Amino acid sequence: MKNPKLDEAVAIFKKLGWKQVTEDNILQLPLGTAEEKRIAVAGLKSGDWGEAIAGQRNWRSYIDVDREKLALFAICVGVNAKRAEELAIQARLARHVDSSLLISAVASRGAKFANDFVIMSYRGGWASFSNESISLVDKLNLDIPQSIAYIEDWAIYVADTIEVKLNNIWTTPRNPEPERIAMIQRRFKDHIIAGIAQNVPPSPYFAPVIPAGVERGWLERDYAAELAFSGLDASVRPSDRKMWLDVLDELKVSDEEFCSRIDMLIPIVATGDLSVINRLAPMLIANTQGAQLAELLVASFSIKTKKGKLLVLKAALKHKRIEDVEAVSGWLEILANDADKAVAAAATKLMEQWGIAYEAAPTEAPVKAVEIRGLWQPTPPVWQVPAFELGEVSPESLAALVTEFVNRRGAIIHDCLTERFLAVANALAYKDPAAARSSLSGLKMSVDIYYSYLPDFIAAWAKGEESKISPYNQPHPLHGRDYAVSQQLDKLPCLLSTPSKLDLSITMLDLLARLTIYKDAKIKPLDKDLQLALMRLDPNTRTAALDEDLQALGVFTRYIDNLPKEPSLLSAKSIWWDVLYSQQFSVFPHWGDAALRSVCWVSNAYDEKGLILRQVARRASPLPAGAAINILAVQRSSTPIAAEDAMLAVREAWGRGLLRPGVADIALLDWTGELTNLASLATALDGIIQAGLLSVVWPILDALVAKSTAAPRLCVGTAELAKLMLTYLPEVRHAVDKGLADAKAFDLQGIRALAQRGGSSLAVTTAKEIVTMVDKC
Repeated sequence: MKNPKLDEAVAIFKKLGWKQVTEDNILQLPLGTAEEKRIAVAGLKSGDWGEAIAGQRNWRSYIDVDREKLALFAICVGVNAKRAEELAIQARLARHVDSSLLISAVASRGAKFANDFVIMSYRGGWASFSNESISLVDKLNLDIPQSIAYIEDWAIYVADTIEVKLNNIWTTPRNPEPERIAMIQRRFKDHIIAGIAQNVPPSPYFAPVIPAGVERGWLERDYAAELAFSGLDASVRPSDRKMWLDVLDELKVSDEEFCSRIDMLIPIVATGDLSVINRLAPMLIANTQGAQLAELLVASFSIKTKKGKLLVLKAALKHKRIEDVEAVSGWLEILANDADKAVAAAATKLMEQWGIAYEAAPTEAPVKAVEIRGLWQPTPPVWQVPAFELGEVSPESLAALVTEFVNRRGAIIHDCLTERFLAVANALAYKDPAAARSSLSGLKMSVDIYYSYLPDFIAAWAKGEESKISPYNQPHPLHGRDYAVSQQLDKLPCLLSTPSKLDLSITMLDLLARLTIYKDAKIKPLDKDLQLALMRLDPNTRTAALDEDLQALGVFTRYIDNLPKEPSLLSAKSIWWDVLYSQQFSVFPHWGDAALRSVCWVSNAYDEKGLILRQVARRASPLPAGAAINILAVQRSSTPIAAEDAMLAVREAWGRGLLRPGVADIALLDWTGELTNLASLATALDGIIQAGLLSVVWPILDALVAKSTAAPRLCVGTAELAKLMLTYLPEVRHAVDKGLADAKAFDLQGIRALAQRGGSSLAVTTAKEIVTMVDKC
C-alpha cells in the first residue's frame, strides 16, 4: 500500500539534490530543515514504492526516481533500522546496490543505528547484507554480533581475502585487497574469541582461519591452541571434533601439550569417534600411567569399529601391566568375546599379559525356540482419500487452530492443518473481521521461519499493520498465495486453493463451485490463489464438459494445459531444489518423486520433518521408488518430535496401501544412492520391521548388502544389515511356508555374494550363516 505522504518525501529528495548522490558526496548532501526531515521520514518510514499489475509480469512504480538513491536518502534522513534494511533489500531486488554507499549511509547515523541495522540484517538467522555488516562492525568498532551466521560469514570473508587451508588445499583469494586484509587484522582476535564463545561450528571456514591468522601474526600461537582446545571440548558432532583436531595439528601442538590436558581429553575419547581414537588414543595411552591410564582405556574401549578396537588394544599391549586392572577387566572380557576374531585374539593376549583371569564363552549357544510374531503381513489395499473438512467456522474454532498452529515447532508446513487454519481464518474474517482479529491475537509477527511467512502475514493483518516481510521475496506459489490472501483476508468469499481432499488435491467440481461464488459476488479472484488452485487440480477429475464450464467462468483450459509438467528427477534437482522443492508435495499433490524430494534424511533433521512425512502419507497413489526408500531412511535420526511423527507416517503409509513391497529403490537412497550411515539405517529398519513391514524391508536389506559387496571395500554398517537379516530369517521362512511370501525371498543375491567374499569379518561370517540356514530349508 502506498504511503499517502510518499510524493512529498520524493519532492524533498529531489529538492535537496539526492538524485546526484555519489560515494564522494553522500556525507555532504543536505538533509533539509527539521520540518523537511519530518515530512521525509513520514513519507518514507512505511508503505510500498510500487505494485505488481494483476495478471501481468509488469511492475508499476509509485516513484519517478532511482529506488536505490531514495533508499539511501531514507536511511540518512532518519527511518528506523528495520525499515532501512527493508528498503535496502527492495533496492537490491530492483537493481545492484552500491555496497560502499550503503555502508556510508548507515554509518552516518552512528554506532547505535549501525548496530541495529546489523542485527536486523541477521534477524532471520541469515544475512541480508553480510559484507556490509562486517564492514560496519569494523568501521564503527561495534560489538561482535551474537550471531553464528555472522561469524560464519566473517570466516568466509577472511577466506575470500587471504589463503586459508581447507581439507589440505589452499584457497585462492578472490579479493586480496590491502584494505580488506587490514580490516580483518584489526578485529581478527575479537572475532575468533566471539566465535569460540558462541560455539560456532568449525567447518568449513571458521576453524581453518585460525592457523591462517597465526601464520600472519594476528593471533598468538599458544592462545590459538587454547581456543582450539576450547572448541574441541565444546563440540558435539564427530565432524566438528575432527576439524578441531586438524586445527591443532596445523598449529603443531605437541604430544606433551595434548597429554597435559588428559582430564579434558578423556571424555572426548569416550565419545568413540573414530577420528578422535585414531589421533589421540595411541599417543595418550603411550604417555599415560596410573589411575588415569585405566580411565583412558575404559573411555577408548567405547569405539565401535574393528579398526578402532585393534588400535586401542595394540597401544595397550605396549604396557606390560597397569595398576588398576580391575577397572578394565570387564571391558576386556567383552572384547575377548567379540564376534571379530582379530579383536578377540588381541583382547585375549592383553588379558594374559596383564594376568587377568578369562573364561571363553561357549562356542555354541543353546538353541532357543524362535517366537514367530507374523511380521510379514499382507499388503493393505490403497485407500480412498477422505474429503478435506473445513469444520466449524467460529471465533472459538479459529482460536483453537491458532493455538495448535503456534504450538508446532520449526517451520510452517503447508499440510492439512495449515490449509484449514488459513481457510477458517478467511471464512471468519469475511463474515466477522473483528471476531477474526480477536481470535488471531495469539499469532506473533516474526521472521524466524524457514519455509513460510504465513504467521507473519496473518498476524500483520490482525494487527492492522504491515508485514515485516517484503512481498518481493515470495517466488514460491505457496508463499505468494499466502501473502496475496492475507492482504485481503476479509474480502474473499472463499479460497480457491483450499484442498478438496486430504492429499491437498482439488477437484474440478469444487473449483467450478468456488469460481461461481466469485462470479455471483462480482469479485475478481486473486491470481496467486487461482494459480495454486490450478496446480493442485486433480487431472483425473477433468472432463470435456467441465472444461467448457471452466472457460465460461473466464479460466481458459490452456492455463491448465500449460502448467509445469512433472520433470525427471535429474531436472527436478536442478530446477526445483533451491527455493521451490521443499514443499512441492503441497503444490503438485499428483506428482511423483519430483515433488517428494523433501522426503529426505539429514543428520540435523528439524521437528517439521515429521510433519512433511505425515502429509506425504496422505497421498492418493502409492509412494514411488524414491519416496518409498527415503520415508524409511528418514527414520535414522531426528529430534524426538520428528521421530515420533516420522514413524507414525510410515505406519500410516503402510496402512493406507501407499508403501508397496518391491517398489523402493536403493539407487535413490538419500536421493544420491550413496551408502552412508548404514548402521543407523539398520537400526531404523529394525524398528520398521517390528511394526509389521518385513515384506517392504526384506528386499531392501539384500539390495543394500549387494551394493556394499560390489564396492571396493565393504561399507561400514554392512555387518549390521546382515545381522538384521539373520535375526528375521525365521519370520521370512514362516511367511513363505504360509504362502504370504514368494520363495524368491530366499534368492538373496546380495547375501550370497557377500558370503563368497574372502576374509573372516563379521559381515562375511553372518552372510555364510544365512546361506547355510537357507540352503538347509
